[in-house]
Amino acid sequence: MSDKAKMNLEEEFIAVHDKMLDELKKHLKDAEDSLDKAVALSEMNGIPFYSNISFLSNSYVPTSLKEKFKGLSTSTVEEVTGVWEDYPGWRHSQIC
Repeated sequence: MSDKAKMNLEEEFIAVHDKMLDELKKHLKDAEDSLDKAVALSEMNGIPFYSNISFLSNSYVPTSLKEKFKGLSTSTVEEVTGVWEDYPGWRHSQIC
């Protein structure tokens, strides 16, 4: 690739980036807000959930789970929700 072609490609990339950045940020903000609502609902009810939002296969275990369902077995939580409950918060893939 010539220097001129490389420069044109870089200029095109910057132009596309600048044109769509605000829209991208809006969608990410909407997703973050929705995820925050899911976490709040999980905490309020003590129910873990699994999310396909990320390729990292994230699941969330609310801190309220053990308070609301004291004595519930880990295997029951996993069987019903598909989430392995060992400590509260977000779970991420081993590659993180």
